[in-house]
Amino acid sequence: MSGFHDRFPVEGLRRIELRISRGDIRLERISGDMIEVESNDPVQVDVHESTLSIRPGNRVFPERSRGKTQPFFGPELGDIGASIGEMVSNAVDSIMKAEIRFGSFGAADVRIGIPAVLERPEIVAYTGMGEIEMEGLAGDCALQSSSGDITIRRGSGALQATTGRGELSIDEFEGRITARTGSGDATLSDCRAEGAVHTGSGTIECTKISGTWSLQSGAGDVEVRVKDEGALKIATGAGDITVRDGSLSSLSVQSGSGDVECTSILTGHRHQLVTGHGDITIAIADQPGARFQVLTRNGDVRSEYPLVAVGKQGRYSYGGGRFVGNIGDSTIDVELRTSSGDISIKRRGPSNANEQYSTSESSASRAAESGSRRADSNSFGFPPSAVVSPDVPIPPLAPLAPPSYMNTAESSSESSSQPEDHSAEDTTQPFRETGGNPRLAVLENLQYGKISVAEAAKLLEAIDRH
Repeated sequence: MSGFHDRFPVEGLRRIELRISRGDIRLERISGDMIEVESNDPVQVDVHESTLSIRPGNRVFPERSRGKTQPFFGPELGDIGASIGEMVSNAVDSIMKAEIRFGSFGAADVRIGIPAVLERPEIVAYTGMGEIEMEGLAGDCALQSSSGDITIRRGSGALQATTGRGELSIDEFEGRITARTGSGDATLSDCRAEGAVHTGSGTIECTKISGTWSLQSGAGDVEVRVKDEGALKIATGAGDITVRDGSLSSLSVQSGSGDVECTSILTGHRHQLVTGHGDITIAIADQPGARFQVLTRNGDVRSEYPLVAVGKQGRYSYGGGRFVGNIGDSTIDVELRTSSGDISIKRRGPSNANEQYSTSESSASRAAESGSRRADSNSFGFPPSAVVSPDVPIPPLAPLAPPSYMNTAESSSESSSQPEDHSAEDTTQPFRETGGNPRLAVLENLQYGKISVAEAAKLLEAIDRH
């Protein structure tokens, strides 16, 4: 580079500031114990207390070698008119010959080499029109370009990167990241710890990330591949969301219009996948399993695990698309919800299940299949026949008293010595007897919305004890 080249000792320095209106910026790690500053255009470097600041420098105007532009105003307007005309003509003439280059109008490409002996400095870099590149640095960095790409490779610390109309690329960074682009894509690879990424109208692609992340796009796809463990909160106004690999202690996904897919292992306590208009696909392993609540207003639900169709508590919802199920006696809550789209639950990894249970199947075929399967094939004890299509209306049930098998030994002994008093019984959620099968009775009443999922779980637990 030509124009400016100097070195500065690092002793006492904690902060480096660089602000230019036009030009590219490169920040890199070097050996030695001196800070190097290079530029193809004059820059001004000041050291004040613990801050090294770099600004565009002044430039000496070259002498004119050609004729001037004719004045806009002539002597007929008097001395003032002639003076104004000469000033305007000189300015136009200089602009046309590209002779005005000073201060903020200069395009200075600047390179700063920062030695490793300067431990975790504060770095502030701004360019109005240009790209920013940083490599191999550890520190608290704030990088901003109004119109240019930002690229970071191999770093650590705390990073803020903002570009108005450029791409963001961050590779191998350990520490908190806050990244924002107005109308460009954001790409992260092998980033650890935590961060937040926002793009107004671009895609977000993350590979081999771990830690806690918030990813948001106004109108773009979001694709994430998790390395080891993580926690994700993802939102897009219009775009697909894909999450793969690794395990997640927390997952919150929301798309206004787009498909949602997750094949990562879900741990933790609660996860939610929501889309307004689109399909949802999720793959679940037998262990640690999941406890599902599935809702769709206009679409099919297909699952390789048994589900049971339920309505709202109280009055049964004839056209409702609400299903519940528990895989592997899990305490991990997973909610899947779409207003218009299909929901698919797949078995993750090797599976012996050759049959799928779908809400689009006929109730007759499901009843025939249920005879060949064990009623206790899952932790809730839901037989596959409990997967009922919401398209088949079920008549309301007549109120019945709770079945006798739900009484404990103590209550039986008390009832034998005292007359029964049913005046205080709650008949708002009656039970239906089903051929002497207590488990099926609980499941059917859950299906019809007579009892809640929590109540059904308690009843089934009590049945298992007796």
